[in-house]
Amino acid sequence: MSDNEAESEKPFAVERAKTGRAKCKKCKFPIDKDTVRIARLMANPFGDGKMKAWHHIDCLFDVFGKQRASTKKIEDPEEDMEGWDELTKDDQEVVLEKLKEFDDK
Repeated sequence: MSDNEAESEKPFAVERAKTGRAKCKKCKFPIDKDTVRIARLMANPFGDGKMKAWHHIDCLFDVFGKQRASTKKIEDPEEDMEGWDELTKDDQEVVLEKLKEFDDK
């Protein structure tokens, strides 16, 4: 399996928003440009393959708190998130802190 294939199979993606057009799938508000956002990869209802459902960081962790225990969550950002290595250390710390807060609940 090539690196690109392995990368595309990760259940989540993270990046700084390239534009301010995407809306959070939870709160429906736009995700501001250059804000760190996380996507859950889900089945594309319009065709084959997966699509990215973008969320604000806080909104995604709210969703995690309300979903079934068996539903996939972020356990190891480096393994579970496409784009993790492209984030700055500061951005990685923000995500890791949110993950720690969620795990402590």
